[in-house]
Amino acid sequence: MSMFLPNMELANHIIVHHNSGTIVHIRCMTSLVCRSVDVQRREEYKQRLSDMKERLESRPLLFERASQVNACKSAEGKYTAALRRAGLKDEQIKELLSQVKAPAS
Repeated sequence: MSMFLPNMELANHIIVHHNSGTIVHIRCMTSLVCRSVDVQRREEYKQRLSDMKERLESRPLLFERASQVNACKSAEGKYTAALRRAGLKDEQIKELLSQVKAPAS
């Protein structure tokens, strides 16, 4: 993110440090500099908007995330039910589920 002088400070800066021109020339330079600063700010703004749009498009929608969570819970419930039918105790099932949720490093 770049820092710019406000327009009035910029104009004063140019007037103070530019001794070899007429007032008209100084005003012209000031407006050119202000325009270039404005163009640069617009480009940075467009880039930030583009970055935000890209981040939003890469994320799943809320209902898609909810569907993923529900699918995981459903699969976990089926897995737990199958383990209970196989004769495992609740402590053993919790241990197995914790191993599934936290993959081995």
